[in-house]
Amino acid sequence: MERQSSFNLEEKISNWKQNMLAIAGLSEDNIMELESHLYDEIEILKDKDLDDEEAYIIACKRIGRIDVIATEYRKVDPHRLTIQKMFPYVHGILIFFAFTLFTEMLVYVSTIITTQFFSLTDNIVWVAGTIMLLSIEGLVWLVYHRYTSGKELTDRLIKIPFLVFIVILSSIGIRASMYYLVSFVSPSAHGGMVLGIAIYKISLMLLLIISSLILYKKSKEKVKISYAN
Repeated sequence: MERQSSFNLEEKISNWKQNMLAIAGLSEDNIMELESHLYDEIEILKDKDLDDEEAYIIACKRIGRIDVIATEYRKVDPHRLTIQKMFPYVHGILIFFAFTLFTEMLVYVSTIITTQFFSLTDNIVWVAGTIMLLSIEGLVWLVYHRYTSGKELTDRLIKIPFLVFIVILSSIGIRASMYYLVSFVSPSAHGGMVLGIAIYKISLMLLLIISSLILYKKSKEKVKISYAN
């Protein structure tokens, strides 16, 4: 009875689903189908007077090993798993372009406002640098908010239709701003601003790559621990 009370069936099934998704690379539909089979097997075994833990262990063995299941699904649709694995990387690239293009547009728009309304032509490089630093702070805040207060806000911001809209809007804004800036900003100031934006993009890209590698390694370790349990 003590073992039965300490065993959480729903938690174990949740971990099993995460392992399936992470290790096998199966789709959510595949996971739901397998989960349904797992529950059916567990109910059949519990009807034979097995407790939750015994039923779960035997049901998992009947469903099969994760790597074997993944192989069978790949035989049915060999291209689906490749596309599924590529999607997060394509999504990440889209997020990067949307964020950097939006920041670049803000830099040019802020430069126009600074020079036209405040006559601070000599300080446009500092204005551009300030905008880029603020954008990084905003990115850090969004990441912190995602892992502390929930994913609702960030999930809305990284939806593909919204990202595509930001990319298109930012691209149009950048072209219009650059066309307007050429008439009253010196070539040296404009060159410094372009160089600063290029350095900003490269630095942000390196930061994201390093962060992604760290998170990927930690997620793999977490999955291995969960799978071992």
